[in-house]
Amino acid sequence: MGHEYSLLNKLPNCQFVYGYHGTSIEVLTNLVKTGKLLGWTTDSFRDRGLPQKGDFYFVINYKRFPNIRRKKLRVEDPVDFAKAYAEMITRRHFLATNLKLTLEESRNHLPVLNHIRNKIEGLNIVSPEESSFLDKEFDNLCKKVGLSESDVEKILKELKRRKGFVLALGDSLKDDFKIKLADEKSIYSEERRIELKGGLNSKYIVGIEPQGEAEKELLSSLVIT
Repeated sequence: MGHEYSLLNKLPNCQFVYGYHGTSIEVLTNLVKTGKLLGWTTDSFRDRGLPQKGDFYFVINYKRFPNIRRKKLRVEDPVDFAKAYAEMITRRHFLATNLKLTLEESRNHLPVLNHIRNKIEGLNIVSPEESSFLDKEFDNLCKKVGLSESDVEKILKELKRRKGFVLALGDSLKDDFKIKLADEKSIYSEERRIELKGGLNSKYIVGIEPQGEAEKELLSSLVIT
């Protein structure tokens, strides 16, 4: 079934949602091209309890299924959980794209990408020495792809506009897949994992909500089959 995302611009009533997934413009654009939502993009960990290539992660709608709260929750509202992840991942992906890194390659530069994202958000969670080192690493990545100082200023300004998307996932997800805890050893219980190889089919998406102006601009023109 095709999805006209100019019409699906908000999340459905939570009573019709099994789970939520936060994502970026880059991932949604790939969804338009392929009909599949990307899962874990890098190589698998040796420990099968840790992410495997292709695995799809989401937060379960624990407002609708309160009996799943056998462990702690980090956030009281599952939509807020997905929104926070969407903003984090969309800013990371936006930086990676402008540095001409694939989403898979971007994981090799997470300390730098996360550092720049944190600075934009007004967070200072590393030592002055490490901050200086990561700033230099970022400058080197920018120079490597020929970005001028004015280019970088524009990228960082646009970065603040990026908020990501929250996708609502339907009940058919639990009917068609074996749903696992994202991390059996974690003290938290919000996240779930599906073992996949080729991405999640768009038919499982029952709603989509843009979180920022940049996302609204893109959404108005998208059709996903």
